[in-house]
Parts: sequence; structure tokens; C-alpha cells
Amino acid sequence: MAKSTGKVRRRIDRRDWTQYNRWQSEEVFLACLLLKDLVASSAIHDWERRKGRPRIPRRDLVLCLLVRAYFHLSFRRTIGLLQLLKANLGLAHVP
Repeated sequence: MAKSTGKVRRRIDRRDWTQYNRWQSEEVFLACLLLKDLVASSAIHDWERRKGRPRIPRRDLVLCLLVRAYFHLSFRRTIGLLQLLKANLGLAHVP
């Protein structure tokens, strides 16, 4: 077994705490913008038009499910979050 030298290493913390706090406080907004850009850049084909109730656009549905998966929320909590962020995400209707 190796002997201890008795020296204590000091950890040098080079984190910019003001920027870290800003990113932590804006995490929800920034993550939603990232997910919105991700869905906008992907090739998602919309539903075929049929009789009956108008269908929710697939892009909106995929975006809502990505927000739910990213934040590990239940469906009820996801609906509340999406209603608050509806304008930022560009959703016409929260499913």
C-alpha cells in the first residue's frame, strides 16, 4: 500500500458562476428552443387528409413528446408546461 504524502491538492475552479447561473435559470426556455429547431430541421411528413376530426400536425405532436421526454414529466405536467410555452414553441394548439 502506498504511503500518503500528506499534501492536499487544491481544486482550481475556473467556472464563470454568473454565466452558469444564467444558463441554469434559462434551461427550460433554451431546451425548448433547441427541440423546436430539431423538429423544424427534420423531415416529418404530415397526415393524409381524411374525413372526421382534424388531425394534429405531426410536427406539433413530435415536439410535445420530445418536451415530455426531455423533462421526464407526466402527461398532465407536460400539458401545463406546453400551455405556458405555447407561443415560444409556435404551437397553435396543445394536444
